[in-house]
Amino acid sequence: SDEAFNDLRNYRVNCDKLVGRFPEAQPQWTVRRGAESLKAAMEANHLTIDDLEGATNMRLRKLQENMSAGTLGLDLRWVGEAAAVS
Repeated sequence: SDEAFNDLRNYRVNCDKLVGRFPEAQPQWTVRRGAESLKAAMEANHLTIDDLEGATNMRLRKLQENMSAGTLGLDLRWVGEAAAVS
């Protein structure tokens, strides 16, 4: 199992205080609308889930990739030719 994605924190928000202080406020977005907008933007820019979760944009995955390739040691220092280039 991938420990980085086993995050059990809860991000539920209670907006009672906002409504109490600003009763005239009217939300313009819903979660569904936000998700649909994000999906459309990803499709328009030809992004895939791997673009978001892959080694290109996730530091932990990139570190693991370099360690597996033998270019990065367990101490997070470059190894071999990679050390000479950096």
